[in-house]
Amino acid sequence: IAKLNASVEKAQEKYKRAVAKGKSIDAERKKLAAELLEVGAERDQLRAVAEGAEAAKGEAAGLEAAADELRKLLEAERQAKVEQDGRVEALEADKAAAGEDRERLAAELAALGEEAESLRAA
Repeated sequence: IAKLNASVEKAQEKYKRAVAKGKSIDAERKKLAAELLEVGAERDQLRAVAEGAEAAKGEAAGLEAAADELRKLLEAERQAKVEQDGRVEALEADKAAAGEDRERLAAELAALGEEAESLRAA
């Protein structure tokens, strides 16, 4: 009975290890499946670009042209972002200058008001 119990315990331990390994394998499988979906989506995007390019030039030349076009678009997007950032900075500087002008004009208006009051009093 003791040998049988020991055998049962060993079998249960093996079963537990197998279950744990199975869960680990399932987790890895799920991770790989998610990566496969991402790769599939990227592949589909590239395939669409490649098919459009093939119609114009042929597969090898088309793929290179598509890659060049993507590089150009990314560079244009980067340049547009830089220009937009520059415009935002310029607008902020204009806003600050307008605030300073407003304060200066308010001070001048107050001075003119005081001068008008003194002229009225005189």
